[in-house]
Amino acid sequence: MINNLFINNKDKNIVILGIDTDEEKKDAIKFQKKLDIKFKVINDTTQKLVEEFSPIGMPALYYIEDKIIKKIIFGAVPNIDKKIINDLKNL
Repeated sequence: MINNLFINNKDKNIVILGIDTDEEKKDAIKFQKKLDIKFKVINDTTQKLVEEFSPIGMPALYYIEDKIIKKIIFGAVPNIDKKIINDLKNL
């Protein structure tokens, strides 16, 4: 899970930022607490931020370095934490 990836890599130069697009902020926060998310999450209730990225599917994962999108993954991915670690090694 991405939460474990965040916890295990706090000392590295990796930023994990979630964007929750739920229209009801209190529902979003309740869900985030249920998952015990440790990384920062922005609650984009009006979807203005997510519109800037125009994802073709959700969830969407963006690898960004020096303000440049290096890679995008759309949809649910099994063992996402392992996939991210492998991708970061290859970027």
